[in-house]
Amino acid sequence: MTYPTAAVNTANADAGTDVPATFRTDVLDAIQKLNQMIAHTSAFAATLLDGVDAAAVRATLVAAASGGNADITSWSGGPLAGFRNRIINGNFGVNQRAYVSGAAVGASLYGHDRWKMAASGDTYTFSTTANVTTVTIPAGKVLRQVIEGLNLETGTYTLSWSGTAQGKIGAGSYGASGITGAITGGTNTTIEFGPGTVSKVQLEFGSVATAFEQRFYQQELLICQRYYQVNYEIITGSATAGMMSFMKTVKFAVDMRVNPSRSYSVSASTNCGTPYTWYGSSRAVFFPEVQSVAAGYVSCQFDYMLSAEL
Repeated sequence: MTYPTAAVNTANADAGTDVPATFRTDVLDAIQKLNQMIAHTSAFAATLLDGVDAAAVRATLVAAASGGNADITSWSGGPLAGFRNRIINGNFGVNQRAYVSGAAVGASLYGHDRWKMAASGDTYTFSTTANVTTVTIPAGKVLRQVIEGLNLETGTYTLSWSGTAQGKIGAGSYGASGITGAITGGTNTTIEFGPGTVSKVQLEFGSVATAFEQRFYQQELLICQRYYQVNYEIITGSATAGMMSFMKTVKFAVDMRVNPSRSYSVSASTNCGTPYTWYGSSRAVFFPEVQSVAAGYVSCQFDYMLSAEL
């Protein structure tokens, strides 16, 4: 039986001169088309219509609401919901240290934001195509990210990525993309990758790997800045004599994890003497100060770095 495509025949009834025999033809045509439509209604919709198995329908809906459909891994090819990914900078898009592919990491061990090597002098390479950055970890080296415990609750997590590298969660064993591991809430946890290629890294609550969550760049940068920031500030003023002090209140881009370690340099100055001074020990603000050499216009640019890495 095929789905009805023609309209119900009402010619006899509409004519106003029908007799029982011809009107019966119209009614039977309408009944036949209705039966065809019912036959093509989905089993689920039919259940709702006839009410025979309303309890089973309710059970299906409750299971979906409570996570029973755990096999759903994406929504139209994209992530299921925002901020599922506990990895920061999983696409390696934020690079505040301006790490150069193949360069040796310094004493801090960090290259791209939130990603670090095991030892000073270690290297890795990377390339970016169509906004996807792929990192290549050399033989004998590892790449790590320590996830702050404040962003973790107790349970099973799934680690997924693209590439040939093997990864692991905490003290677990290395495995291919899609490995799972138990994490205790509130505990800093290290994600580690061995030699090979890796991109689009995701750690999410639950036992099923879902589509990679691509956050806006500005969101990712702000998250990274909780741990590391680079910026500059300019102090200006007009001195009436030498040795006049000029101070500025500088608010960090975001509050940092802890009071940060800091370093700075002066990249441009006019009529500024030394020493330059930096006051403040806060997660949120600092106070640079300069002194004039003589009367006149004063200008000094501070380039600074703040680190509160794990």
